[in-house]
Amino acid sequence: MRLMSLPALAVALFCVAIAPHSSNAADALLRVKSDADVPQSVARLTEAAEAAGAKVFIVIDHQAGATSVDIPLRPTTLVLFGNPKIGSPAMVEAQTMGLEVPLRVLVFEDEAGDVWLAYENPADQATRRGVRADNPSIVKMQGALAKLTAAGAGQ
Repeated sequence: MRLMSLPALAVALFCVAIAPHSSNAADALLRVKSDADVPQSVARLTEAAEAAGAKVFIVIDHQAGATSVDIPLRPTTLVLFGNPKIGSPAMVEAQTMGLEVPLRVLVFEDEAGDVWLAYENPADQATRRGVRADNPSIVKMQGALAKLTAAGAGQ
């Protein structure tokens, strides 16, 4: 067995730590195809979130922002929403979960004209932050995102 020098080992460990993990990245982003345009999908999503007891904190129209500086962008809207009963327990376990909550869904029109509701898998976010993927709060987040994006998509 060949031993690495301490500096070489440090560099190797650093590279492993920062290397993108394509399989995790692919699994982390979940998408649901909508049967409506972006504004209608956003309206259905926000209505479903509020009806479920979540607070919609902000709706960010990225297309409007891009247009304001003369950059063409297909319809793209970010919705941030949440319920402290679900998110706070995860932050008790790891305060850095505050980077992941409130929950967010990106509603966008792709280059083919299809509309998608996309979100990161809370289990992947949790494990990055040192929270078990089977934590009850994380499981609730997964269920809420699946249910609410389906409603936004018209399913």
